[in-house]
Amino acid sequence: MTRLLRRPTLDESNRVFTAVVIGWGGIVGSGVSILFSGAILAAAVRLYRRDIAFPADRDALAIGAAFALFFLSEALSGAVNYEGWPTLREVLSNLPFLGFLLIYARLSLSSRQGIVQAVEFGAVTGAFGAFAWVLVEIFVQDSPRAEGAAGNPGVLALISALLYGLCLLTATRRSDRLRWVALLAAICAAAALLLTGMRALWPMLVVAPFIPLAVLRPKIDAKALRRGVLVAALPAALAVFLTYGVVETRIGGLAADFDRIERGDYDSSIGKRLTMWDAGLDLATAKPVFGHGPAVSSDENPDRIGFSHLHNFLLNAMVRAGIVGVAAVLALFIVPLWVAARRGGDDISRFGVAMLLTLHAAFLMSGLVGIMLGHDILDALFIFGTVVASFLVLGRRTAHGRNVPSKLN
Repeated sequence: MTRLLRRPTLDESNRVFTAVVIGWGGIVGSGVSILFSGAILAAAVRLYRRDIAFPADRDALAIGAAFALFFLSEALSGAVNYEGWPTLREVLSNLPFLGFLLIYARLSLSSRQGIVQAVEFGAVTGAFGAFAWVLVEIFVQDSPRAEGAAGNPGVLALISALLYGLCLLTATRRSDRLRWVALLAAICAAAALLLTGMRALWPMLVVAPFIPLAVLRPKIDAKALRRGVLVAALPAALAVFLTYGVVETRIGGLAADFDRIERGDYDSSIGKRLTMWDAGLDLATAKPVFGHGPAVSSDENPDRIGFSHLHNFLLNAMVRAGIVGVAAVLALFIVPLWVAARRGGDDISRFGVAMLLTLHAAFLMSGLVGIMLGHDILDALFIFGTVVASFLVLGRRTAHGRNVPSKLN
């Protein structure tokens, strides 16, 4: 009984936390961001008590600095364009970006192998869970588009796209039975993505398979390939059957949108984006250096934009924080990739690089014509996803650059 009631070790907590935050956004919704924010506070307390050590690796510090720069860019723009509580609220919502190194320090108590397994478990279970939720939404509740626990089809689409890519990474890396389970999970994630109706992320279905092939470089075994086709054939056919109606409707809607735009009618999905981008360009050129402040798209200013974001991450950053903001948001992608390209080495490191590329591909596709950051679930997923991928690449190293055993208590 005492053993059953024992307190979990930090390593065990890290693994469960990793699986939930990476994989279960479509199931627990904003619970992911609550867990992540709580983990930052807990890590700060442990750092104060010297239970964990602040990262000393220069590359980890560089990535942490890039995330801090994003927070500072919006805070600076907010100070220049201060509008009271709306500005403070937007700036405070970015506080998790300051927690990168704290979470990295906490994760460093675990082994990289353990964290890889947690990512795989979270992705596979999360894909099955999100697909089950989506089936109930579409075919029982008769919802036009799937939203999951995220409560937003765009957010669920991004989560599903990431899970799809991670499940493919798992299927490629594994040589045991989990390979085939991960392949089925990838099909479920793909179906969930299609049922959200978010066309901007559908190209991920084509792009994601090339990432493990390019980075992990698996040996192509003809027998295993045939078996994979046989395992996936029936589930894939079922997924096509279940998603056909939504896909057909959304593709037909795309053609209809362009027809309406040609007639001068912009009251459509694409037309509204064109209207937003036109207004955003005017705002961006009016204040190009520090932008209009993070409160420009708040609920208190409906006449200035009318939307919570401009459906393009670069334009959104330009309007909110000017050139400084654009540089900061680009650094969130450039710095981790630069570090990963320099430090990737063993099999786990390559998995980390592939995970980072998958994360970036999903977020960039979403950010081109939709939401990328500025949503609590997506912020938590992007920050923690980068933490995990960076840890898998860098590990916990001594001053001599060697991996050291993890502290598990």
